[in-house]
Amino acid sequence: MCAWLLSLAAFALHLFVASHANFAGFAADDALYLMMADALSPYSQPDVAAIYVGEVSHLPPFYPFLLALVGAGSEQIDIAHVLQVVLFIVGLGAVMAVAARVIGNPWVGIGLFSVFALSPYALILNTQIWSEFCFIALCYGGLLAVIERPKEFAPFAIAAFAFGLLAVTRGLGVAAIFALITVVIVERRRYLIPVVLLALLPSIVTKALGFGGVSHYFEIFNSYILQFSLWDLLRENSVQLWRGWIRVFDRHERLMTHVISAAVLLFVILGLTRRLRELRIDALFTVAYLMLLFLWPFPNAMSRLLFPITPLLLIYACHGLVGALWIPRIARLPAALSVTLIFSAISLSSSAPLVRNVFRELPGELAYLRASGYWLEVDDPAQALASLRRRHALIKTAKVAETIVPYDQCIYSLRPQLVMFYARRPSFGAAPSRERGSAPVCRYHMVFNDSSLLQEQALLWPDREVVHTESVDGDTVGVLVHYSP
Repeated sequence: MCAWLLSLAAFALHLFVASHANFAGFAADDALYLMMADALSPYSQPDVAAIYVGEVSHLPPFYPFLLALVGAGSEQIDIAHVLQVVLFIVGLGAVMAVAARVIGNPWVGIGLFSVFALSPYALILNTQIWSEFCFIALCYGGLLAVIERPKEFAPFAIAAFAFGLLAVTRGLGVAAIFALITVVIVERRRYLIPVVLLALLPSIVTKALGFGGVSHYFEIFNSYILQFSLWDLLRENSVQLWRGWIRVFDRHERLMTHVISAAVLLFVILGLTRRLRELRIDALFTVAYLMLLFLWPFPNAMSRLLFPITPLLLIYACHGLVGALWIPRIARLPAALSVTLIFSAISLSSSAPLVRNVFRELPGELAYLRASGYWLEVDDPAQALASLRRRHALIKTAKVAETIVPYDQCIYSLRPQLVMFYARRPSFGAAPSRERGSAPVCRYHMVFNDSSLLQEQALLWPDREVVHTESVDGDTVGVLVHYSP
């Protein structure tokens, strides 16, 4: 009963916050997921922008397919948010069950459910459209099927297909396939061939249909290494992984959270080591996933990429405490429960202001941005309002472009996802002058007065005219340029 009440309360909280978010494009992937859903929708015909995104997007297709299946898309963001919150609660339910089986006590699982239901990072993720919650539901559902080392084939088949879908939800899902195959080779070798076939089937289908997948990430990795070095990547990822762990629970990254996390890390290592010695599938998956994260060519996305396995890391902390021989037996379970209570308190102290900020007064034209991180995470209302007004102007610039740019034309921009989502025209960055032909491929160019401004200005062609501008308090924020034939 307690678990059901917690699930309903968490569902209501996250759906309430997410219901105030009716925007996309600032996080890039969110717009791509929704436009890919448009392209895959069985209920409507995609427009030119959706078709283009479906052809060029590097993102794996399962989550957009799921969005399309339930009727979500660019015009139905509310449905996407409902699906996302449902997946989040289902995923947390699976986390709770996995924790109960690893530690042998359901109350630790309930405590972990509370930690992540209250996580400020989870609240912010739910205001955007990401695949992390789909990843969590598939990942922990698959682990749950085989975590107790069943002898029958059916649980392995369920895990294999779930992990196969995981790999076409996020490329990092290959870590789960590796863990499952390793366990099958060691313990249930007679199941190897069907398990491998089931696990690889979604990737084979995805490749055959021409969608993005793991191979695209290897291409990005190679381009990153050519610009920097492997050592630079490892060093930056290490720093961002630690900060990512802290931000899951504490958006202000307070010293107290760093100290508590450092102390808990010892028990994470102890618990993970115990599971590894027993060749448990969850531990093999965690190690493989972390190794991939250290090499993943997106240091700035480490918080989001680490988030799916933070429940496992806290499970290991509790497991390490329960198995610590120097702690009196009678105190081990209370110590594990205290970890969940401490992190729940940290999460609550950081997420409560976010929920409170949903109720701050906001002009009507900006109401659709009420649940954006630019409003929720900024404590100064004046500063937050100024940020929203500029972002609203960026969106207006892109929306106006839909009425100006012919249907068969494209738009240059260094924010192509935002432009495509609102202008509904194909968009991509202009080539540097040394790589250009004699005339621009696109006859329109959108320039935003943000961090990309100087780079964008250097990419402009001559013989141009300004056809539209958007300003905030006299400061030009967005410009649409037309190139002469």
